[in-house]
Amino acid sequence: MMFRAILYVQWKWLRWPLLAVTLAVAAIPLVAARSDFTGGTMLVPLLNRLESAGILYPIAAIIVGWVVAAGLWYPDRQGRRVYAMAMPVPRWQFVLLRYQAGLVLVLVPALALLLATILVAVTVQLPPGLHAYPGSVSLRFALASVVAYSMIFAMAAADSTVVAGVVAALVILMLVAPGVAEIAGARDPAETLLSLLFSPPGPFAIFAGRWMLFDV
Repeated sequence: MMFRAILYVQWKWLRWPLLAVTLAVAAIPLVAARSDFTGGTMLVPLLNRLESAGILYPIAAIIVGWVVAAGLWYPDRQGRRVYAMAMPVPRWQFVLLRYQAGLVLVLVPALALLLATILVAVTVQLPPGLHAYPGSVSLRFALASVVAYSMIFAMAAADSTVVAGVVAALVILMLVAPGVAEIAGARDPAETLLSLLFSPPGPFAIFAGRWMLFDV
């Protein structure tokens, strides 16, 4: 009952921004396919556009995560967390329920993307050897959105001093580490960190690589 109440409140706060990003996400494959739903000689330009549009999927996933996570905590920050303190549950339980409610909302754009990619997949005539992967693209988008949402949610829920300290440490690492590494003749630690984060099995590896709706 408490979860349903929190989910309803979060939906009321976020329904219009969430609707906007959902429509934008669903439009990515539809706009890329646009009038080339006939296959044949137009297939190559279609594949090129879909490959180019693949760059937008990880960006859109980050935007979805940011819209939901930041939107969940924005009213609390405006009201100095009065709403959170008024809840008849411990703060940790309230944060967990709010996180779970956000997960439900994050999946809305992913579901819209699944429907849009299925529409493109069943409409375009593919030659032998080429297959559509609407489920894979949509699942990857959902997971990327959850990763982005979880990271931003944790930062939004934390104390602003902690967040500022983390950001400052990262900025210092990016600015100072290359010069220190060059003087010491060692590998740039910032480059190593990025490689660990964005290369498998790093937590952000899901954002890297190709996002292809049609492939062999």
